[in-house]
Amino acid sequence: MSIVPVDDELPVTADNPREYWSFISYSHQDKSWGRWLHRALESYRVPRRLVGRAGPYGPIPRRIYPVFRDREELPTATDLSAVIQDALTRSRSLVVVCSPHSARSRWVNAEIVAFARLGRSGRVLCLIVDGEPNASDKPEQGLLECFPDAIRYKEVGRLDGHTDVVASVSISLDGCRAVSGSWDKTVRIWDLESRKEVARLEGHTDSVWSVAFSPDGRRAISGSGDMTVRLWDLDGSKHVTRLEGCANPVLSVAFSPDGCRALSGSLDQTVRLWELESGKEIVRMEGLGSGGSLVTDGLHVAQLIGNDILVFRDASDYWRGSEDAPFREQLLDRWERHLGLRVEAETAKVKPLAVSPSAPASAPGVPQSAPPAPVPAPRGK
Repeated sequence: MSIVPVDDELPVTADNPREYWSFISYSHQDKSWGRWLHRALESYRVPRRLVGRAGPYGPIPRRIYPVFRDREELPTATDLSAVIQDALTRSRSLVVVCSPHSARSRWVNAEIVAFARLGRSGRVLCLIVDGEPNASDKPEQGLLECFPDAIRYKEVGRLDGHTDVVASVSISLDGCRAVSGSWDKTVRIWDLESRKEVARLEGHTDSVWSVAFSPDGRRAISGSGDMTVRLWDLDGSKHVTRLEGCANPVLSVAFSPDGCRALSGSLDQTVRLWELESGKEIVRMEGLGSGGSLVTDGLHVAQLIGNDILVFRDASDYWRGSEDAPFREQLLDRWERHLGLRVEAETAKVKPLAVSPSAPASAPGVPQSAPPAPVPAPRGK
């Protein structure tokens, strides 16, 4: 095996910018681990017999120096900063401090994705400090996931076309198409096999905040900062109905499992149930927070707002589960297991991932002390 001269740290010039032996990616809630790993790597002395030998990233140095560690909180921007992007480009490897915190960090996930897109997915190393690998696949064990999605899953394609932030994405039940909503005021339909845009739906006059597919995949709805909900016919790629009445931006939308009605959540503190055939508002629930996220199991609707879960029976009445109530803890636990919800323990926020339209008529964990009140059926049905 050949041995070559080693220059531990080349001079930094315009023609020879500094390169890093590794980039440490971690949640800032794990900053003590990031600090320890940074110090341990840069102070490590490579055994003398290995120094100078050819390694996968070039000659093995005397020291693993320098190593990049972001010391500041990332700004509240939509993309990684130029400094982070540049450091990732000039890093030979990526070390991810894996924990339940990093598994939920959008920035850790973004750093892994950006590094993999450089063609270096084989140079990603994991240091597990807490949690369990792939625990999300075994929710019945009650363990916390430690791997970010970018570690657990491989990116197989990229859908390019929007010119501003993509705020919402939904996939059709057959898995063939996706709908996306963006701050560029458009709704776009994508063929997932070809990864091509098949329709661009225009009409909103402000940012699109939420989109959803109908159960049959033939229609989509969108909620926007222009205070409207719009129904789209995907077969003809055209606008069908504009649902008006909200006094503030619409942040969340959802179809009923039969596809006949839609729900919207708005910053005007209302959840509204709409009949799609007539475009009329059927039920309005007021004073319920600032939009939140909506999920439904066919009989019950839940609005998820910060530290509260509002559970509606047939969109006509609700219980409030507060941050400290045993009711809320029971609901979170059971809904996380059965309805595809993910809980962020630090912020007590809940993110809906997916709800099966064939879910049981009574949501797990919802009190059944009184029979559900009926909801008016769509006209003509």
